[in-house]
Amino acid sequence: MISTPFLMQVIEWVLRRIPEPPADLEGPEFSPETNVIVVGYGRFGQTVAQMLMAKRIPVTIIDSKPSQIELSEEFGTKVYYGDGTRVDLLRTAGAENAEGILFCQNPKELTRDKLEAVFASFPHVAIMARVYDRLQVIDFEGLELAVCQRELYESAVVMGREALIKLGVARREAERVEREYRERDLERLEAQTVSGDLHAKFDRSFGVDRPLADEVPDPA
Repeated sequence: MISTPFLMQVIEWVLRRIPEPPADLEGPEFSPETNVIVVGYGRFGQTVAQMLMAKRIPVTIIDSKPSQIELSEEFGTKVYYGDGTRVDLLRTAGAENAEGILFCQNPKELTRDKLEAVFASFPHVAIMARVYDRLQVIDFEGLELAVCQRELYESAVVMGREALIKLGVARREAERVEREYRERDLERLEAQTVSGDLHAKFDRSFGVDRPLADEVPDPA
């Protein structure tokens, strides 16, 4: 009895800290039921969502930034307001009947605890996530993510390949470097994940003293 007034004050304080959606923005409860929920509609989410829509896959897009929502609507894309990492909000967006939930927002906003709650609430859904770096990949080890994509990995690999070509390396050889880099990077990531040591398999990375050996030509 004595603690009741105190608990009520705590509850009121918590409720005051939950942001109310701006009056002119709709939450995902107004979205029609779709196959996929895309959380985050910045540069990363825009590419992902547009590629899905290219094949007529219906998506519900959620973003927590009013300015991004307003800008998107200028270009004819409906984006709903809210924190898409919250289970209750995903449920109102139709997650229980969705096939996929794609977390495309700033990856630093996505924690293992939040992902675990989403997995527990929607075990049938394919969950995919943009992650910041290999440390976050390691942190999410054991979660059955359908896709776990480092945000700058692909663009960096592509730029490295194209830089080689522009600097005079034959395209065939540049593509071999790309393949070898991908294989070694995956090998290192797997070893780092198992050991928890970022130095694991360091010798498999390239360096000035660790170049890729020249390709041996096929015997005539």
